[in-house]
Amino acid sequence: MDDEVATSDIRFLRTPTGYSMELTSAQAGGAELQIYDVMGRLVKHYPITYFEGVNNFEIPSPGRGIFLVSIRSQSLVHTEKLLF
Repeated sequence: MDDEVATSDIRFLRTPTGYSMELTSAQAGGAELQIYDVMGRLVKHYPITYFEGVNNFEIPSPGRGIFLVSIRSQSLVHTEKLLF
Protein backbone atom coordinates (compact mmCIF):
# COMPACT_ATOMS: atom_id res chain seq x y z
CA MET A 1 0.00 0.00 0.00
CA ASP A 2 1.42 3.37 -1.01
CA ASP A 3 -0.14 6.65 0.15
CA GLU A 4 1.34 10.04 -0.72
CA VAL A 5 -1.44 12.16 0.80
CA ALA A 6 -2.64 12.00 4.39
CA THR A 7 -5.82 13.92 3.54
CA SER A 8 -7.32 10.91 1.71
CA ASP A 9 -8.32 7.53 3.12
CA ILE A 10 -9.14 4.52 0.94
CA ARG A 11 -10.73 1.26 2.10
CA PHE A 12 -11.80 -1.77 0.11
CA LEU A 13 -14.76 -3.88 1.23
CA ARG A 14 -15.51 -7.27 -0.34
CA THR A 15 -18.89 -7.62 -2.09
CA PRO A 16 -20.51 -10.59 -3.90
CA THR A 17 -19.57 -9.06 -7.29
CA GLY A 18 -16.10 -7.67 -6.47
CA TYR A 19 -15.21 -4.84 -4.10
CA SER A 20 -16.66 -1.58 -2.90
CA MET A 21 -14.06 1.17 -2.57
CA GLU A 22 -14.64 3.87 0.03
CA LEU A 23 -12.59 7.00 -0.61
CA THR A 24 -12.66 9.78 1.97
CA SER A 25 -11.14 12.99 0.66
CA ALA A 26 -10.58 16.50 2.00
CA GLN A 27 -11.15 17.94 -1.48
CA ALA A 28 -12.94 17.13 -4.74
CA GLY A 29 -11.07 15.86 -7.78
CA GLY A 30 -10.65 13.25 -10.46
CA ALA A 31 -8.53 10.13 -10.59
CA GLU A 32 -7.75 7.06 -12.65
CA LEU A 33 -8.57 3.64 -11.21
CA GLN A 34 -6.56 0.92 -12.92
CA ILE A 35 -6.59 -2.83 -12.35
CA TYR A 36 -3.50 -4.89 -13.24
CA ASP A 37 -3.01 -8.66 -13.23
CA VAL A 38 -0.01 -10.17 -11.42
CA MET A 39 1.99 -10.05 -14.67
CA GLY A 40 1.61 -6.25 -14.76
CA ARG A 41 -0.87 -6.14 -17.65
CA LEU A 42 -3.61 -3.50 -17.50
CA VAL A 43 -6.93 -5.35 -17.25
CA LYS A 44 -9.44 -2.53 -16.56
CA HIS A 45 -9.33 1.26 -16.48
CA TYR A 46 -11.95 3.57 -14.94
CA PRO A 47 -11.85 7.37 -14.72
CA ILE A 48 -13.49 8.41 -11.43
CA THR A 49 -14.65 11.72 -10.00
CA TYR A 50 -14.78 12.14 -6.25
CA PHE A 51 -16.12 14.85 -3.98
CA GLU A 52 -15.11 16.22 -0.59
CA GLY A 53 -16.13 13.73 2.08
CA VAL A 54 -16.96 10.03 1.72
CA ASN A 55 -17.31 8.55 -1.79
CA ASN A 56 -18.21 4.96 -2.71
CA PHE A 57 -17.31 3.18 -5.96
CA GLU A 58 -18.13 -0.37 -7.06
CA ILE A 59 -15.25 -2.33 -8.58
CA PRO A 60 -16.57 -5.35 -10.49
CA SER A 61 -14.47 -8.49 -10.50
CA PRO A 62 -12.07 -8.56 -13.49
CA GLY A 63 -11.74 -12.34 -13.11
CA ARG A 64 -10.50 -14.80 -10.52
CA GLY A 65 -7.18 -14.33 -8.79
CA ILE A 66 -4.96 -11.61 -7.35
CA PHE A 67 -5.01 -8.15 -8.95
CA LEU A 68 -3.34 -4.82 -8.18
CA VAL A 69 -5.76 -1.91 -7.92
CA SER A 70 -4.16 1.51 -8.39
CA ILE A 71 -5.79 4.91 -7.86
CA ARG A 72 -3.83 7.89 -9.19
CA SER A 73 -4.55 11.61 -9.31
CA GLN A 74 -2.48 14.79 -9.08
CA SER A 75 -2.52 14.59 -5.28
CA LEU A 76 -3.05 10.87 -4.59
CA VAL A 77 -1.31 7.58 -5.35
CA HIS A 78 -2.62 4.39 -3.74
CA THR A 79 -2.00 0.78 -4.80
CA GLU A 80 -3.41 -2.29 -3.12
CA LYS A 81 -3.35 -6.04 -3.83
CA LEU A 82 -6.85 -7.59 -3.87
CA LEU A 83 -8.07 -11.16 -4.23
CA PHE A 84 -11.09 -11.47 -6.54
